[in-house]
Amino acid sequence: PLGIEPSEFAFQAATILLSLGRPDEAKQAISDITTSKDNPRHMCILADITHQMGDPREAVKICQLGVAKAQQSDQETARAELMLQLGLSLRDLGDRSAATQAIYDARDVLSQQGFRRRLAEANLAEAQLALGRGHPRAAKVLIDPIIAVSQTLKMANIEAQAWSLKLNIATAMGDTSSANETIQLRPEALSVGLAGWRHAQARWHWAQRDLSKAIELVTWNQVDSATEVHMAIDAARLFLTQGDRNQASRAIDPALEFTQSRGLRELHLLASLVADTIIPGDAEARRALHYQARTSPWIELSLGCLALDGRRWHALGDRKKSRTSYQSLLDRTRHLGDHFHQ
Repeated sequence: PLGIEPSEFAFQAATILLSLGRPDEAKQAISDITTSKDNPRHMCILADITHQMGDPREAVKICQLGVAKAQQSDQETARAELMLQLGLSLRDLGDRSAATQAIYDARDVLSQQGFRRRLAEANLAEAQLALGRGHPRAAKVLIDPIIAVSQTLKMANIEAQAWSLKLNIATAMGDTSSANETIQLRPEALSVGLAGWRHAQARWHWAQRDLSKAIELVTWNQVDSATEVHMAIDAARLFLTQGDRNQASRAIDPALEFTQSRGLRELHLLASLVADTIIPGDAEARRALHYQARTSPWIELSLGCLALDGRRWHALGDRKKSRTSYQSLLDRTRHLGDHFHQ
């Protein structure tokens, strides 16, 4: 009666559910749509659902097909949304160069069109990439406006990620005041993104050398997403710090399995480095792992590799090589101003 297609109601419902971090319900909302499967907007929503449900490889396939269709039909906004989803999925798969290009492409178009909802998501992705490159100050400039927009537009999923990122930025910068303020100000009613928030808090406590609190926070009963994988990896590293190799091994095994099955290349490499520190493997394979890690633009890998190498040599009783790895780590963290790895 209102002249609106049923699919439009379904798209709107799915979009709202995704912004609340409820991909299962969003998937159900569009399950009855059969006439618009090739619609770029439908494909964007489907890619978002697939990404949130932890399958970035499939999300990339959907996005690439959707981008081609959006270009053919001259739907620039839909193309930008799909490029954003493509960038997010490529980042999870470990292709940071292509992810950055796709996200910046999307951000420029969304900025010109004033699409605040998706622009906030693009800015969040840009801030996450900046922190990953070791530029917390660049990320910090973006974060408060993202939180404000996400609260205004009731984008709980983006808001939750932004609060977690804000605490991670404070941790990287060693900013105690900002960290404490962030922990106090994050709304208790914000029920989505709890894994990411616990992980961010754990890393803050780890940086403060409160290992017991950090382990308590990264203890999680599932590994079904990139965030949960990273938590499991950090749990294993914390157990290693305490000298508990059995617990470290139990933590890292599901992370290795999940990253291998989903193609999460960077996280799989990081998990493999941790596994090799727990139980040293083949020296040639280790050299290949270390080369990939130390040349990675993601500082979590390049710095983490040095830290794990220092721990491995220490466990083997070679204090000189251990000291060399730790000194290299210290020099790099001082150069970057990274207080967490320092």
